[in-house]
Amino acid sequence: MSGASANSHETKISRQRVSPRGLSLRVLLAVSFAGLISLSALVSGGILTWQNFQGERETAIHSLAFRTETTAKEISTLMAEMIATMRTTSHFLHDGAVGGEHVSHAMTHILGQFKGLQTASVLNASGREVAKVSRIVTTNELTFVDYKDTPLWSVVQKGKTYLGSVSISKDTSAPVVFVAVPIRGNVGQFKGAIVGELSLRFLWSALSKLQLGAGHSAYVIDHNGRVLGHSLLVQVLRGIQLDEALTKDIFSERSAYTARETVNFDDQNVLLVSVVLDEYDWAAIYEIPVTEAYLPAFRSAVISAIVMLVSAFVAAVIGVVIAKHLTRPLQHLSETASRIAEENFSSRLPNHGTLEIQSLSAAFAAMAARLEKVMNDLSEAKEKAERQSLQDGLTGLANRRRFDQYLGQEWHRAVRGQTNLSLILMDIDHFKLFNDHYGHNAGDECLKQVSSILSEVVGRGTDLVARYGGEEFVCVLPDTDSKGAALIAENLRSAVSSAAIAHETSKVAGYVTMSFGVATASPHGDMSGDKAIDTAPLALIDAADQALYKAKASGRNTVVVGDAD
Repeated sequence: MSGASANSHETKISRQRVSPRGLSLRVLLAVSFAGLISLSALVSGGILTWQNFQGERETAIHSLAFRTETTAKEISTLMAEMIATMRTTSHFLHDGAVGGEHVSHAMTHILGQFKGLQTASVLNASGREVAKVSRIVTTNELTFVDYKDTPLWSVVQKGKTYLGSVSISKDTSAPVVFVAVPIRGNVGQFKGAIVGELSLRFLWSALSKLQLGAGHSAYVIDHNGRVLGHSLLVQVLRGIQLDEALTKDIFSERSAYTARETVNFDDQNVLLVSVVLDEYDWAAIYEIPVTEAYLPAFRSAVISAIVMLVSAFVAAVIGVVIAKHLTRPLQHLSETASRIAEENFSSRLPNHGTLEIQSLSAAFAAMAARLEKVMNDLSEAKEKAERQSLQDGLTGLANRRRFDQYLGQEWHRAVRGQTNLSLILMDIDHFKLFNDHYGHNAGDECLKQVSSILSEVVGRGTDLVARYGGEEFVCVLPDTDSKGAALIAENLRSAVSSAAIAHETSKVAGYVTMSFGVATASPHGDMSGDKAIDTAPLALIDAADQALYKAKASGRNTVVVGDAD
């Protein structure tokens, strides 16, 4: 550090001691401790609040699921009783012909047993209604229907129970759901079917008997989303239908129950729980306003939030007290460290206080002792980095940057000493063919071997062998004339050839060879005019390059001497 810089630094320290600026360590630690402890309290309280909220939410969903399952069980029971009544009657009919007065009595019996059916009829084996009884329309006003070629007939012919979608009754013009069971003879032959028209008003009547809270709704839908029964009659009469995507979502989940938040028919945000009745392909649904469903959860969250904030405040106060207690010895240590900074690193720090303060004092003392060693290590590391920046990573020779520096350095030395300076530019013959044939890894090994040979032959400490680029190398020979440079180049060529590094694709020989271009400059004598330009370092490189070009043109594996003077 320069004297001016050191004086500026000392002045800054002195000013800071006289007129300190910014927050004190005590304040910073107090704020930090209070903030961290408060944050911990807030985070942990927030997590606890969220967990409580989720727990209350799950409780609300389970409660709603129980009600939905109750609704589903009620509907399933009603449907099972109705179908059981129809099947019992079909067994009664199978002994006689499907027709006659006793059949009408049987249908009247079905209507009496199950009030949900508004019409009951018997089909013969051809699908034609042969007997029909209605709770609403007189016999003379009834319309007898042929069910052949209908989905109902296709199902009952297979011996299965049919449960259709919402349709309009031809007799009452009211929305109904058709239910049918097959009639079979003693030996199992198909003899016809019993068809009942289930009134949607009856489903409403069944659902309206459920004990529902204010704003709660229970209803049943088919797989198309059509509302079959609703706890509110007005919703049944409206003929409402669920959104297609919501319906698909409900019937895609066949688990015990599913819960979701959605918007109902009246654009209210509700918590909807559904249970699919697989045997009928219906779904029972119970919905409740979201605000009511999550009210216990919201209350729990508010209570938890209040407890959390109080805990955070108490934690902040404790943090401030702890921070003040910790900063007292730290402040003393800071003052002592400032005195050391004003004097020298050999000043002794106090070794009393808590174990942490004593450790910190020892660390300060060790820091001063290690500073000189660190500076020395940094200097050595810098020198090593500089050496590596001037070295070729593959061959270990000097790189192009080092060559440029050294050539300029030796050129100026030759000018001052009025001595010769020679340059050898060399190139491995047909190295691209070597790489293509043996591969780039083998090419790298070849470059390493050639580099080692060149370094061994050029033995003077003042000579520099460098990798010029790719398969080209260069050698700087200070205080060497043209003959000496040519001799060294020939020694290099001979050494590379003698190594007999295999090169099967070479057009020169069956081993690796090199071509050499030699140029010598004498930066002394007449330095005026063009002569001075010709003897510049770049001209020396150009002359060696021209000589190398001639060596390649004359068959390679040879030495050609050029002239830079």
